[in-house]
Amino acid sequence: MFFSSTDKTVKDNFTKQQAAVDTLIAVLQIVTCDHIVSNVINIFIEVVGKAQPTKRATVLVNHGLTTVLFQIMKLAHTGDISLPDDVLLAIHVLLSRVGHKDRKFAVKARLHQSLMLTLNMVKSNSHNFRNLQPLLSVLKMYTSNSVNASYLGKHNSINIMFKIISACGRRHTVDLKLALENLNNMTKSKSNSARLVGMGGVPQLLALHADWQAMDIKHRFLLIRKSVLNILKNITNLKSGQKALQEAGGIQILYENALEASDCRDMESMVLLATVIMRKCFPRNKLPIMSTLNPVLFPLPQSASHTPECYFLPNFPANQGKSSSFQTYGPIPSRFTQTSSLENFISDKVGKVCEAFKSLMQSGNDIVGRWC
Repeated sequence: MFFSSTDKTVKDNFTKQQAAVDTLIAVLQIVTCDHIVSNVINIFIEVVGKAQPTKRATVLVNHGLTTVLFQIMKLAHTGDISLPDDVLLAIHVLLSRVGHKDRKFAVKARLHQSLMLTLNMVKSNSHNFRNLQPLLSVLKMYTSNSVNASYLGKHNSINIMFKIISACGRRHTVDLKLALENLNNMTKSKSNSARLVGMGGVPQLLALHADWQAMDIKHRFLLIRKSVLNILKNITNLKSGQKALQEAGGIQILYENALEASDCRDMESMVLLATVIMRKCFPRNKLPIMSTLNPVLFPLPQSASHTPECYFLPNFPANQGKSSSFQTYGPIPSRFTQTSSLENFISDKVGKVCEAFKSLMQSGNDIVGRWC
């Protein structure tokens, strides 16, 4: 029973036949022969299809397909049944296409002890990029759950992701993107972030970001660069991560990259992420002012594509023939410097208010006296 890739109506009609779907799922639950299991899984893979399987995937999930597949993986992990690697890989291909429609996908995987099976397959196929893509897709759905991410982090998953990242290079961009997204999900846990910092992963991430920044001139791989920045953002939630980023020269790298991308509108999200990371890591300094009422004038960075609106105001120093004051740093002389102290200024203002109030009261009494 096989379907052609163009027979969409046939596939839709098959999913509408509940008895046929339930029969195939029951076969997976009962039969332990690897050939029969492989044939049934291949049927489901062809039924679901490749191009955004939404409706058919929802139907299969509602019939309990993901639960049955996790049960098979649990039996294979415990050794109750022996399945070859190609059958397990086909199961992961099917899970990668229907798993996003199951809200409890990550929890089911943990309860059926499927996390380590998938991680071991990722480790054994770390250089087989054709098989690696569905495995990383399933692992990404696992790590969307914080409990799963912490569990996988304890079992050396971060080191495995770095090996995959270094092996992908510039050719296997899909696998690289999936590995970075997995690493991003894992580093949302502080314990995993500490593991990454401890294994010296911050310089590798900075080198990867700088490499793609220099190579991606046409901005085709923004998701890869954004994933790296998100990982750095998660790491800098820890003080050890901030220190590691500073020691690796990350502030200078991010600042230079942000300046290069400041004129491109497509790079606004990247600049924002880099700014957030730098704000976390940069040491806090006090403003060079005497009090909170003193303004400070700083020159804005020049840009060929954008001119700040304040440059066109009539009271702007450059428009008043005082362009030299724009180049100076530090506090501007305020009105408080013309008096001896701030207390004298306040007392003068209070005295004027009292005199105005007395004159107002006196004029009011004169008016009342006239009427009387």
